[in-house]
Amino acid sequence: MHGHTIVGDKPVVTKNRVSIDTGAYRSGILTAAVFAGGPPKFLATAGRPDKGAIVREAMIYAMVKGRTLTQKIRATFDDFLAGSIDASEMMRIVEGS
Repeated sequence: MHGHTIVGDKPVVTKNRVSIDTGAYRSGILTAAVFAGGPPKFLATAGRPDKGAIVREAMIYAMVKGRTLTQKIRATFDDFLAGSIDASEMMRIVEGS
């Protein structure tokens, strides 16, 4: 079993691995696995994504890519937090700036 690598909004079971990271901060879906003999069972709950964590991830992405956090990018983060743009629009601006 592993986490720390978001694989989508549902667990992934393969022959030698169970991945339960559904990216709760991004998707709002928190998943747990129950191993009690037999195939694993999953518990999940849904909430709201953590917009602050999404912005922090975008900031780190921008810095790793060597982008300066300009006023335009910072304003884009504010727009996302205010709900006037979605995450894909925010990343499009961050990647294109």
